[in-house]
Amino acid sequence: MSNLYNIPQLGKLEIIEVFDYHNEPILLSCCNEKQELYIVLYASDLPEHEMWLFAKVSLEKLRLIRSGQINLYDAFAKPEKKHLLKVLIPHWNCKLATFHSDYILPSELDDDVFLSSSYRLNLTDTFIFPNEQNLPENEHSYQGQIIGTTFDFFDDRIEAPADFLSKFFKHLLSILKHIREVQSNYTTGSKARQDDMELSVLPFQPGSFSIKFVSKEQLPFFQETTTIQHDVISEFINLLQSKDSEIEFKNKVIELQLSNSKDYNNLLKLLYKIDANTTFTWTSPYIAEQKKVSFLKKEIPKLMHFLKELDESEVTTIHISGYLTALNLTQKTFEIQTNDDPYRGTILKDYDSGIENATMSLMYDATVQKILKKNISTKKVVETKYVLLKLEKFKEQSKP
Repeated sequence: MSNLYNIPQLGKLEIIEVFDYHNEPILLSCCNEKQELYIVLYASDLPEHEMWLFAKVSLEKLRLIRSGQINLYDAFAKPEKKHLLKVLIPHWNCKLATFHSDYILPSELDDDVFLSSSYRLNLTDTFIFPNEQNLPENEHSYQGQIIGTTFDFFDDRIEAPADFLSKFFKHLLSILKHIREVQSNYTTGSKARQDDMELSVLPFQPGSFSIKFVSKEQLPFFQETTTIQHDVISEFINLLQSKDSEIEFKNKVIELQLSNSKDYNNLLKLLYKIDANTTFTWTSPYIAEQKKVSFLKKEIPKLMHFLKELDESEVTTIHISGYLTALNLTQKTFEIQTNDDPYRGTILKDYDSGIENATMSLMYDATVQKILKKNISTKKVVETKYVLLKLEKFKEQSKP
């Protein structure tokens, strides 16, 4: 039994809580030095071995198992990580047997090794993990991407209008589907499946108005690459994070083809209409920390104004070659002299390292964003702006 707490794949384990006991613990929860959580079951008594099953769980799932919302059959037969660790420990008087541990799929085991679906725990106390502040954020998640949204109402209420929520869900899902469609066109040139961005609502948390959505995705055994849902939600979070820079915000909106999107504009209007500040979070099995973006109500009019400006502008990306005649990283300005005309403008806030290392009076290939601002009534161009995105050493075209 002592070997149970020092398994090669998991390292040194510490018991958190014992749920059932028969001469020794036979159903328990534990964690390792990495603060990873497991629920453990004594599954069967074989001629030479004891067989134990380890299912890795998130903190949320462990709480649902404790309260009986998830039965103990599903806890082991349908694990979050899709696999179990099977551990065979020799009986104390069996000299021929050897200690063995290996990852397996639940389908590789006979169904009778799992507890009955009618067997549930029913612990009513609130479980607090002793080192919860050190628990990796990605282990708080279900096996999927999680988008969390918290509405911090100014009047401290913890309920939200149903009409507001229904519109919020609609616009959020439409934006995610739009980003998925754009990404699909870039990568495959084909339309995305309608159910690629299906979301489910997780149980509500008490004490504040907070909603969590989890994506519907099936991860292969020992998944090593990201999924469609990960890439879409990552872009959505990047879009939210761009709010602090006008140039970044506009570039991201243009990249995702959202400048004419009613859903994104309507989502901003909706968040401004409600008397609350809003926080978005993203937790993924692939990132080591939770990403968080706070939207203050007072910030939203600025973003809506940027969207309106984009709607009134024509934005294109051009490539030019010329001599770098002026560069000021403090004031974020540049000038490049081509054979035709000089290009003067601003530098992207998070500029490419090639710009920082550029040398004056040398020739460069430049990637520049050209913004034509138009009169709302006449649609005539009233101003032309240039934003420097990238500088590369000049590559002279080879002659035919």
